Amino acid sequence: MALEWLKTILGAAYTPEIDTAVSQEIGKGFVARADFNTKAAKVTELETQVGQLTESSKTYAKQLEELKKSTGDNEALKKQIEQMEQQSKTDKANYEKELARVKLLAAVDAELTTMGSRNNTAVRAVLEDFLKNARIEDGKVVSKDAAGGTVTLTARVEAMKKDAATDFLFSGDTSTHRDGWKPGEGGDHKPEGEKKPSEMSYSELAEYLAKNPDAKLE
Repeated sequence: MALEWLKTILGAAYTPEIDTAVSQEIGKGFVARADFNTKAAKVTELETQVGQLTESSKTYAKQLEELKKSTGDNEALKKQIEQMEQQSKTDKANYEKELARVKLLAAVDAELTTMGSRNNTAVRAVLEDFLKNARIEDGKVVSKDAAGGTVTLTARVEAMKKDAATDFLFSGDTSTHRDGWKPGEGGDHKPEGEKKPSEMSYSELAEYLAKNPDAKLE
């Protein structure tokens, strides 16, 4: 779609070629607004839940302290209160863990999209070991390398883009052919004789998802 604001800025100097070049450069450096808004909304929702839980915990803790003072030597009641306290701590920890997971996933997806990932699900599958210990540090997604040091997601993705075994996962591969697909067929089409997704190896499944982003897995 033409960038109408670009026409206003350039005036008579505007050409369709300039429009196309600017659009391509914008696509390389920015995450789609819809993807960003979806992730941001989820993070905001979880942050709100954690905040509400924190406030509830403060009130709950105060009530428990008052109840403790009134129980005297009633050991059964004291034990019940301790269990309630532990459950409250567990619930809060679970919320915080889920919030951290969603933030990390949003950061990973944003970076993969910026770096030209054709299918984030497939790329994350290849990066499974990296993501096990991944964290956000100084605004970057990092994890441990084989030597126990630190490596960034950017470095790992750049290596994948240069590797013949994984470069097809990124838009640098200009091939638009999808093996086994025919115009008009659905995303779950599988040519006769091909393996089902459930029968594929890890690497085969990653490649299949990259070539068939609309495929329905069994």
